[in-house]
Amino acid sequence: MITRQKVKKRLFIMLFLSLVFFLCASLISFSSKKFFTPHMVTERLTREIASSLTDLETELSKVAKQNIEDGSGFILFLDNNYKNTFSEKGIEILVYTNDTLKFWTSNAFAAPFINNRLNFKPEIVYNGSGYYLIKRQRVRNHLLVALQLIKYNYKYSNEYLPSGFFKRFKAPTNAIVDLKWGEYNIKAPSGEFLFSLNYEQPVELAVWLQYVIFTLYITSFLCLISSLFFIYTFLIYDLGKKGLLFLAFIFDVIILRAIQFYFRFPFELYDLQLFSPAFYASSALLPSLGDFLINAVLGVQLAFLAYNRSTFLEKISPKPASRFKIVVPLIILLILVILYRLLTDIITGLVLNSSISFRLENILSLTHISHAGLFIVALLLLGFLFLFELSGKYLLKYKISPRLYLLVSLIVFVCYIGFSLLTRRFDYIITLFLLSLLVIIFLHKQGLVLSTSSHGRVISVVIVLSAMATYSLNKAETTREYDKRRLLAAHLSDARDNLVEYYYREASKNIQKDETLKMHLSDAKSDSALSMVASFIKDKYFSGYWSKYVIQITVCNPEKNLSIKPANIIINCEKYFDEKTSYDIIINNTCSKLISI
Repeated sequence: MITRQKVKKRLFIMLFLSLVFFLCASLISFSSKKFFTPHMVTERLTREIASSLTDLETELSKVAKQNIEDGSGFILFLDNNYKNTFSEKGIEILVYTNDTLKFWTSNAFAAPFINNRLNFKPEIVYNGSGYYLIKRQRVRNHLLVALQLIKYNYKYSNEYLPSGFFKRFKAPTNAIVDLKWGEYNIKAPSGEFLFSLNYEQPVELAVWLQYVIFTLYITSFLCLISSLFFIYTFLIYDLGKKGLLFLAFIFDVIILRAIQFYFRFPFELYDLQLFSPAFYASSALLPSLGDFLINAVLGVQLAFLAYNRSTFLEKISPKPASRFKIVVPLIILLILVILYRLLTDIITGLVLNSSISFRLENILSLTHISHAGLFIVALLLLGFLFLFELSGKYLLKYKISPRLYLLVSLIVFVCYIGFSLLTRRFDYIITLFLLSLLVIIFLHKQGLVLSTSSHGRVISVVIVLSAMATYSLNKAETTREYDKRRLLAAHLSDARDNLVEYYYREASKNIQKDETLKMHLSDAKSDSALSMVASFIKDKYFSGYWSKYVIQITVCNPEKNLSIKPANIIINCEKYFDEKTSYDIIINNTCSKLISI
């Protein structure tokens, strides 16, 4: 038995833990945001860049001492010293002999095969894979080039193509590197301008750090709810009325959550990625995945307290007279069926109202947001499990005959089917899972499901709920995919896009007037240089609205030939596109062809 002294002790412990977790979350959030303020990032990155330039000079000195003419010996030196240097330090070494690429330590940097003396002239260069610091040293007829990766710049991001700054540079992922002068400029130790940082989006903390802050805040809130529960325990000792006071406790929890939700407190919590409506939003009451997760956690806590302290509810209703003995089981089963229906609808809505992938073929390959969504589903199932066990307790309390239970179950089951048919949302698989739950209760009442232990019954319910959740997720995911395809087909059925035609005409005019582009074209001789020009055009003129189209830009000159697959036909670049499209933009006798697919 829990004494008043124990309750008092637990109350103070919960209040203390709530305060400690809240202060820890606030401190971590404040420190992290201060660490990534633009001015702090600029100062720190300037120091890190200076250190990187020193390291590049050291690597060049080390390479310059080797006998480059001894090809096999030099290759062995590079293999022994620079085999994993790019993955560990982000450093790559290039060696040009008579301006022709001879040796390299990594394929990450798309190095030109022929050095035209302008490729490595600046201190920093933009390449298809990212932004690189450059240091050069000439040794007789050899040009040594050391590159330090600053930030990845792949068009796509996955487990093989990373994004953000290289690990030795402590800068937020959303900081954009710009080679033009800006507000936050990074300079070399000599004072020479290297690049600037732009912040188009607010600073976003690392994902793992966001989850740490979220966990601390939610743990603090749960401890506060527990302390409120112990306050009500004191009142129960003094006033009695266990059931009524427990309902009042639930009402107070709802009020606390409503206040926290309305005032968005703490503010740092609602700055996290989980609270972005880009991932999930269904209504004003559930505007984000983070709010959904908080509600699910609180629901599980309340369900656990109700199950664990179920003796508090014993006096909600007196034991009915024999002629009304059917009423209580009927009400309990109706509530259980309503909760089951809500559970299936909420799981389905979680998928349909979100942009999160719930493909369960390979759970480990899902994103952290998908894992958060699956965690919500697990919490919902756990909360229902507690309430299911609580319902089972009270059904066992009333000694009704098996025949009466079957009658009540049949009435409730028929009502569920009728409601599903009326709302046109009948699913026989979901209905069979409900029937399984009713059968489990019946077998338990008859002592046929490990009556000496609750483990067998719990395992049976867990299996049924897991199967139901898996089926609901897969069905909702398939429905959402079908809706996306139908919407895409509707978009594709529109033969013309007047807005894109207007944007194309404007882009054509601006491209012809672009002096920077003309300068790049005049310097571009090799195929790799022409590809970099094409990337420049695409990034500058065909981003934003164009992202919904697949854009291919090919820069042609009179000497360039194309190999057309799969027939392996070799044809002049300009001739090929003259036959395919009239969308040609002539600049300095260099054709830029836009192919829209």
